[in-house]
Amino acid sequence: MKFMKILPITLFSLLLISINGSLHVRGSEPGILGDDIFDSRIKTVQLYREEWNLSYPFIKKGSNDRLILGFDLIADDPETYYYSFVHCDKNWKESSIFPGDYLDGLPEEQIESYEPSFNTRINYYHYKLLFPNNRVNIKLSGNYIIKVFKPGEPEKPVLTKRFLVVEESVIINAAVIRPQLTQFYNTGQQVNFTVGFSGLRATDPYRDFTAVILQNGKWINAKTNLKPDFIGSNELKFNSLSTKTIFPGGNEYRYFDIKSIRYQSEYIRKIDFVGTNYHVLLFPSENREFKPYFYWQDFNGKYYIAIQE
Repeated sequence: MKFMKILPITLFSLLLISINGSLHVRGSEPGILGDDIFDSRIKTVQLYREEWNLSYPFIKKGSNDRLILGFDLIADDPETYYYSFVHCDKNWKESSIFPGDYLDGLPEEQIESYEPSFNTRINYYHYKLLFPNNRVNIKLSGNYIIKVFKPGEPEKPVLTKRFLVVEESVIINAAVIRPQLTQFYNTGQQVNFTVGFSGLRATDPYRDFTAVILQNGKWINAKTNLKPDFIGSNELKFNSLSTKTIFPGGNEYRYFDIKSIRYQSEYIRKIDFVGTNYHVLLFPSENREFKPYFYWQDFNGKYYIAIQE
């Protein structure tokens, strides 16, 4: 079975990129770009694929895939915002590629779609951007940052968000297993995978390829710059006895539903209106430390915006 460079598997996503190709969340090092909000009035920033609110932000090069960026500005009056794209290397640092080489269109465009809140306790404006669009298109695969900023202030963004443009170039087979190392057997999750690259030219596969694994789409604990443990005939194997592909299993997420303030849904203890805001109190979760594990399908930490009234 053929996959794109991003492959969702159970709780994980696999990213395979070529160091020689064109291809955190605040960066822990200077120069690393991540998912950041620099204006405290900006809330509810989401970036996802069109028609799938809970998807991860990646699109296939040359396809009709599009991403939607949405955010709220807590203010009584609207403000003008522009956006631009930054091409990054595999470490999420700005690459040396000129914008004209990876973009069709102007390097900066205005966000024109926004609407005010209606009948809410707090006034805000919701901004929405769909891209690629008829003004800008992305020509190269790789890691990208979208920046939103005020007119004339591109170096002072109000928010930045990561996304990826991928290509169908390799075949990935992956499995999530219990770690083979004893100390992680009951607490960890290990990802083993192989990569078939017969369609690509690689003179030195160990240098030419690197892999990244995300757990639930999060960059903050991503396993980065992974190198293959074994190189065969047009195949790379990542299945080491080391800890480099092991993630802590952690706890299951607990969900709650607050799309209505007129009734208390499951796990909601009380809804109070204090000052100018509604406050929702949840029932404490029971301790399941010594109880058997059971599977409950959820959003793995994501959230969905909706209102019932």
